[in-house]
Amino acid sequence: MVRRKLSLVGLLLASCAPAPSPPAPPPVVATPPSPVAMTAVASQGPTPGPKEPPDYPLCVPQMYDEEPGQHGRFAFLDDATDRVGFRDAEGQVVIPPRFRHAYAFSREGMAAVIDEDGPAFIRIDGSTIARAFFYDNGPDYLTEDRVRIVDAAARVGFIDGQGHEVVAPRYDYASSFCHGRAAVCRGCVREEGEHAEVHGGRWGFIDRQGREVVGLRYDGVIERYDESGVAVVERAGQRLRIDRDGRPIAP
Repeated sequence: MVRRKLSLVGLLLASCAPAPSPPAPPPVVATPPSPVAMTAVASQGPTPGPKEPPDYPLCVPQMYDEEPGQHGRFAFLDDATDRVGFRDAEGQVVIPPRFRHAYAFSREGMAAVIDEDGPAFIRIDGSTIARAFFYDNGPDYLTEDRVRIVDAAARVGFIDGQGHEVVAPRYDYASSFCHGRAAVCRGCVREEGEHAEVHGGRWGFIDRQGREVVGLRYDGVIERYDESGVAVVERAGQRLRIDRDGRPIAP
């Protein structure tokens, strides 16, 4: 509404005149949000729901206890050679007997075996996926869908449960995964034998995709990550608690 200037006389006359009835209030109309506000809301995306639990047990090694006959492969012992091979459901030999020991194939089509050169993982056609890290008198166990492998220089890497290489062998040692992290080192020395200790070198942690989420800057790993996301490492003779990204945690 346009306001007009009134003279003093006009103001006096207006003050003596009966007050007009107040006008009806204007209808309430919702003000649409500005384009900037709408863009800000849209950029937030949907509210995230609860985090889905992983489809594998945390920190638990998977034993080689698959039912025989996965992918039509049945292990048999050849009496003449004292070696193990695989037959199909019709009894035909599909993988010649050349293993000292062989476990049943998994549903993903991978089997752990021990041949003349030590532990390994094979495909359903008998071809070798990779040499296995020696652990507990045999091939390493699958833990959190990752299992350790080694190359000709004994460097350690990881494949997944389907036999795909996830971490190329490039570390002198690596622990199994626990809560999505594996301790790794370079320059360390592993004693010969089962469950051998590892000494020296520089230590850090990788995630399940092989990224070094905690750089190799510690003298050792005392405790791997627990369910609260805390690990204990050692540097210059002191123990430190770190979070999942390697940041120190106050005592």
